[in-house]
Amino acid sequence: MRSISKNILLTVCLILYSWSADADTQPQCVLGQFQCSSGACIAAEQKCDGFRNCEDGSDETFLQCYKQPCNRFRCSYGGCIDKSAKCNGIQNCWDNSDETKLECGNETQHAEYVRELRGSCDSNQYYQCRHSTKCLSMNEICDGTAHCEDGSDESLELCAGSICPEYAFRCAYGGCVGGQSLCDHVIDCADGSDEMEQICLQLHKEQWPKNTPWTAAWKYSKKPQTATVPPFHQNREHAWPDCGQRCSRQFIARDVSRTTSCSHNGREFDCLIDMIPLLPGTKLKLRCAEGYVSETNPATGLLVCDSNGNWQWEDETTLQCSPDCGRIARTQEDSGQQPWMVSIFHETSTQNFNFRCLGVIVAPRIVLTTERCFSTGVHGLAANDHTSYTIAQGHHEIEFVREQPHGYILHNISQIQYLTSKLHSTTDQALVLLILVRPLRFSATVRPICLKDLSAGVPGVSPVERGAFRQGQPVISWHGKRAHLTHIVGSTADGNKNKLYLQPFLSDIRKRIREEEERSQRLN
Repeated sequence: MRSISKNILLTVCLILYSWSADADTQPQCVLGQFQCSSGACIAAEQKCDGFRNCEDGSDETFLQCYKQPCNRFRCSYGGCIDKSAKCNGIQNCWDNSDETKLECGNETQHAEYVRELRGSCDSNQYYQCRHSTKCLSMNEICDGTAHCEDGSDESLELCAGSICPEYAFRCAYGGCVGGQSLCDHVIDCADGSDEMEQICLQLHKEQWPKNTPWTAAWKYSKKPQTATVPPFHQNREHAWPDCGQRCSRQFIARDVSRTTSCSHNGREFDCLIDMIPLLPGTKLKLRCAEGYVSETNPATGLLVCDSNGNWQWEDETTLQCSPDCGRIARTQEDSGQQPWMVSIFHETSTQNFNFRCLGVIVAPRIVLTTERCFSTGVHGLAANDHTSYTIAQGHHEIEFVREQPHGYILHNISQIQYLTSKLHSTTDQALVLLILVRPLRFSATVRPICLKDLSAGVPGVSPVERGAFRQGQPVISWHGKRAHLTHIVGSTADGNKNKLYLQPFLSDIRKRIREEEERSQRLN
């Protein structure tokens, strides 16, 4: 009996030994290599480089890469690629987080996408859930909690470009939650990546720091001092939050006549994109934007944020920039396009727009055209219902569908204002000012026409050859290298084209332009 027991024991020992020997023969990676889950070895620098070098992809997982340092472009899961690889049309991050629409569109595409994200929500709310009418504010986006039933507010597409504070934990899809949320046995990330078993097992082997006597949950507020703001995730030893004044960036965003750059304590940053609080002592440097010329010397200005949260000019001279009207850039001389020309389209059916007439830019938010452009309504709407019209930059007459590619840069209209001169009291001879929702950004291809006092004694109305002009088309005269508006092409009730002399309307047009400028300054 004892002999049998000894044989069994010997057999077990031999089996265990063979297993141990097999384990010892498994390939071991050397210093400077990373071992894939399959056992294969790759160079250590290939780990978290955006490309799956391991056949099983284990070198490019959130588990391996979430703590990976990166001073280049960081993929959402933690991989690190060259900054030049971002938005180059090639998928360099395996999760495609380097090619998202929110990060990679040009200014026009980005603006359209933001409008698409906002949906029918008002301007104070950033996002409308995809499959409902629920509206969310900016601080509810990519915060780890799915406020939309479909979870679209916590998607990779929306959150890949999020920049989480260093004390926060970045979820695998890009959402940001408090650092204390990691492995606290509560799922805080919408994808549960803050409670991944492998991460938490590794984390619990480390020494957790003891809680400090005081913690703070805070966030810079853009609202008045009496406002209540939701907490922002933070749990670290830090000085008590500074609740001092901040200068507003509202006028910076609305002022299209000047470009800006900001600095604080020697650090340069983008006043709008970086969203860094504009603390007292922040310097705001201004220059005239493209399409504008300085009315002052020097052609720059400097504002400083004071201790009360107000912008103060450092010099007595206030930088004023006026539109550089009536000029065609040298690079556009052969294009055949006049930069002050726009096209007005009318929605005739759902999302379908037909050409109605031309117009001319006279100010950043004002277009001048003829009353006959708004003589026929559709769908029971009044002919002058501004919501059924849109403006395209440049001269275009081909109809389009809004939701299909068309290449037009569009602008919505907020008001239609009628002008009737004392010389031409009939509605056939009225001009119209279109007030845009957002100001035009002037450039080599978008400029206003010049408005100059014209000679008296010229006939107020004169005929034009049928077919020679489009309705609303400007008639100009050149003075040096500047174009000045003299007439607008209109039509009578029987369809005959004529030219309306601008002089009788000039004082009223200038008055409306001044009123619009003053309104914009009050908003700023």
